[in-house]
Order: sequence, then C-alpha cells, then structure tokens
Amino acid sequence: MEIDSLEGIWLCYTGSTQARISNPSRYHKVVSKLVDLKYKDGYFTYNRFGASFNHIGYMQFESPEIVSVYSRIKKNTGKTESPRHSLISLNTDTKYLSAISASWNFDVGDKNTMIGIREIYLKLGKGGGLKKSLMTLKTPVVNAKLSAGTR
Repeated sequence: MEIDSLEGIWLCYTGSTQARISNPSRYHKVVSKLVDLKYKDGYFTYNRFGASFNHIGYMQFESPEIVSVYSRIKKNTGKTESPRHSLISLNTDTKYLSAISASWNFDVGDKNTMIGIREIYLKLGKGGGLKKSLMTLKTPVVNAKLSAGTR
C-alpha cells in the first residue's frame, strides 16, 4: 500500500525562483517539474527533471503518513551540490500534497543561498516512466525535454 501510494509520475510545483534576488519579477514565479519515483530496496528512487538541471535522490517513509525526501543536483562530478531536504504529509483529503523544504534559491554566485520553501506535489499516475524526447522541427525546444507515460 505504501509503495502504491508513492511510486509513479508526479508534478512538483516549487516557488524557489521567488527568492532570486537578481530577478525583479520573482514574486510571481512558480516552476513545475516532473518527478519519476520508483521503489527499490526499501527506498523510492527520486528523479526530478527541470529545464536547466535535474535532481536525484530518494524518498522514505518516516511514519505511516510522513515521507522524507532527500535530493541533490545530478552532476557527474561526484560532488553533492545544492542538497534539498523535504517532508511531505500524506494525511490529506486532497490530491495536492504540500512539502516543506530546505532548499536553495539557485541565484548566481554569492547570491545562491539556503532558503525554506513550500512545494506542491501532484501524482499524475501509477507506474509508467519518463523518456527523453529529441527536438525536431515538429517538437520545439519548449516541448522537447520530456514526455510522461502513466497508467
């Protein structure tokens, strides 16, 4: 039942771009990202895909209704960059799940600071997966990044 409640494709809405000091229109920005969650060896592997960088990590149950999330920017350097820690409560009657996160504002240079944010998770479907779509004349850059398949 726990596996079924988390495994699948999710949308994650985050407002971390609101904290970018360098962006004067930051107060009205929210970014949506696709998350692919798979169960493996007692953990849920977490792959979050964004426009400019991706996150990898895991989720685990802390209690029957509380899930913790750990992720970091996916890079091949071996370094842990911009780690994110979140808590999600599954005790809700709505399909939108709130997460409280310690994150980064992803601003430039010295302005990149740690922040606390709220994220919203919405499960799109069970199972399925994400696949990369290549850009062609029929799929402009905006639509070419990822496509999701769920059941």
